[in-house]
Amino acid sequence: MLQSEYRIGRNASASDIAWVVPVPDEPVVGLLPPRRASTLFLELTNATYPYVVYPSFTGSDILIIGLFLLGIGGLLVSLVSSVSGWPRWVRDRRRRIVLGSFAALFLVFLKLMSLTFGSGVESGPGGVEILSHEQVGVYDVHVITSTDAGALLRWLRDGGFAYDEENEGAFRDYVEKGWCFVTARIGRDSDAPRDRLVGDGLVAPLVLSSSSRVPIYPLALTATAGRSTELLLYVAGGTKVDCGNRLRTAFANTVRWWPVSSVEDGITPSDFPLPDALERPYLTKFTGTLEPTEMKDDLVFFPAPDNQPVRDTVYAE
Repeated sequence: MLQSEYRIGRNASASDIAWVVPVPDEPVVGLLPPRRASTLFLELTNATYPYVVYPSFTGSDILIIGLFLLGIGGLLVSLVSSVSGWPRWVRDRRRRIVLGSFAALFLVFLKLMSLTFGSGVESGPGGVEILSHEQVGVYDVHVITSTDAGALLRWLRDGGFAYDEENEGAFRDYVEKGWCFVTARIGRDSDAPRDRLVGDGLVAPLVLSSSSRVPIYPLALTATAGRSTELLLYVAGGTKVDCGNRLRTAFANTVRWWPVSSVEDGITPSDFPLPDALERPYLTKFTGTLEPTEMKDDLVFFPAPDNQPVRDTVYAE
């Protein structure tokens, strides 16, 4: 499933969003409604939520709390000590109590400042073959292939995709490997309800099913944008997977409860081929931010050397 965080405003046109996705072979293309996708990713987040470790009080923490209470208490005593009934020695030492209270509060302030600042934590024209052209939900989808990267690039530009000659090298690598390309754009005259186009500001995700036995996440075309990309990837299968340390493994384990119904009940078309591994998979979650120079090669996932569970630990402040 491809869910990209391309946000569009309430008054913007969703047809301004278009995708080109390279795939190893001709895929089956489906669509998941955006709100259903939001639910799915929320359930995945909950299933892979990190352990939270709450802090314990140290001697320094107790000292800060003590000084703070001492300072506040001293100020309160100095304010009400003029009231009759207070011991004379308290009233005679009001000035010292006030100065001592301010000193204690100042020490607390200095300590807090040091904590804040002291640490860093069909056949198409020009050599392009159109394998299929269909309407998938709100998307106008082409699956194309070509033996000529230049012709492929011209076909995309003629269709309104923002690529230029500088990007030909990225396409050439896929062309030489015999890959296909899925292009998707929301029809400009689409009269679909907005909640079929956008959910929580995110466009409806595409779902691709390929016969490739090797999980691959294509990155080379993303690199052509020239900016860093934050990635959150879930890989479901029979075992834990690895990607050569290019991303950090945030979670790895067999999940007892898997939100497969979020996909099955909402995907278009209804006969979309879902893999059997979704029934109760070993789930591996990857996170990270890659720079353009780090995205020249696609992410290839392979079985990890062990099935040792992994789960992030977050230390609460």
